Amino acid sequence: MQRSATPLDSEPLHDIAHLGSVELFTPAPDRSLWYFRDILGMTPVHQSDSSVYLRGWGDYAVSTLKLTAAKAAGVGCVAWRATSPAALERRAAALESAGLGVGWSNGDFGRGRSYRFHDPDGHELSFARPLRPGRSGGTHAPLPAVATSASTGSGAWLRDKEPDKVRQAFVQQVDSDFAGAPSRLPRVQTDDFPALT
Repeated sequence: MQRSATPLDSEPLHDIAHLGSVELFTPAPDRSLWYFRDILGMTPVHQSDSSVYLRGWGDYAVSTLKLTAAKAAGVGCVAWRATSPAALERRAAALESAGLGVGWSNGDFGRGRSYRFHDPDGHELSFARPLRPGRSGGTHAPLPAVATSASTGSGAWLRDKEPDKVRQAFVQQVDSDFAGAPSRLPRVQTDDFPALT
């Protein structure tokens, strides 16, 4: 087992803000686009020769999913956003010293400056600069940090202006789905979901 890059008794790292985007390889790009656009309700925002970039309703970034035509299905690059430019530099230096770095790039559509690397298993990963508040990170108009896209009328709509109603509807659905289930299943309480408030 490899030693940690930071001693366990030191302050924990807080350099990764959140997952930024995922690239999926697809041998059937038209069908994949149909699935993510028409079934899940994501919005295509950009297209290149072999890729389509999409975003979900409520995404802060201009694009969080990249579908890329390929011979076989698989996962391409998984990208995270750093918490700050200094955090991005620290992670790049740590990856470089671990021998896992690939190098800097100007980023993919909507990503900005990023550092590509591989994990020990060979997966392609990257860290991108943080989104500045109120910026989408792409060529589209800036998005406020709490902005959401207009509903397309398709796919799953998981946000609501009244979170208590969303939470209650979720609890009712779960209770309905498990009606008559063995008693070992706990009854869902609305207090179990404080993150939805």
